[in-house]
Amino acid sequence: MDFTTICGTVFENKVYVISTQTKECLKCFADKYFSDDAKVIFYDEFYIKNEYRLIETNVVSKAMLKEIFSLIYPSLVFVQTYFGYTNDSIYKAIETEILRVWGDNVLMSYTQLSEQLAYIPVERIKNIFSQNSDFIWNRAGEFAQIGKFDIAKDEVSKVISFVEREVLLHEYVSILDTPLGEIPARNHQLTTTAIHNAIYYTCLDANYDKLGKIITRKGNGVNALHIMMEY
Repeated sequence: MDFTTICGTVFENKVYVISTQTKECLKCFADKYFSDDAKVIFYDEFYIKNEYRLIETNVVSKAMLKEIFSLIYPSLVFVQTYFGYTNDSIYKAIETEILRVWGDNVLMSYTQLSEQLAYIPVERIKNIFSQNSDFIWNRAGEFAQIGKFDIAKDEVSKVISFVEREVLLHEYVSILDTPLGEIPARNHQLTTTAIHNAIYYTCLDANYDKLGKIITRKGNGVNALHIMMEY
């Protein structure tokens, strides 16, 4: 693929006239986005958000957009799906961007994140939440970050001691029965379900399995599904 600044841009054996003004406009859009410390722009999402303007100026595909950006930003990293200031995996790059815009917020929604991460596809953001237990489902389309969960060391100890005792006696315990104390009051923005899930990942994940509301010790062979149905 050959680019020329004399007669135009050669792309897929066709010559397209891409004006200097168009390139400056693309650079302006990208620079503005990067100015907020963003690290990556996904070609697909950038093209979708600016499709009408791009087609009008002879940028006819996402692949062509990538090539033009590589000319505008020769020092940045270009991978198959995005370009920017990192060569991390897609998963790590998006996770880093989510944490960057999360700030001090206890909760964030898909809508809020997609507004602040305008050039990351929302489906890729959703995929991070589906795979990463550092983000706890609160209600439809809204998540809490586990690092913002307010629980004291003595409360962690109480939860672990309670679960150890109950599992020793009965082989299982319901997460609903764990002692909460002042935890809900300090985490008032979280739903009960989110609090229980946060307690599991904060206190119990290392040694216990959770199926629905039922907690059992890892590897003990208890039929957790049967217990959950009976419960």
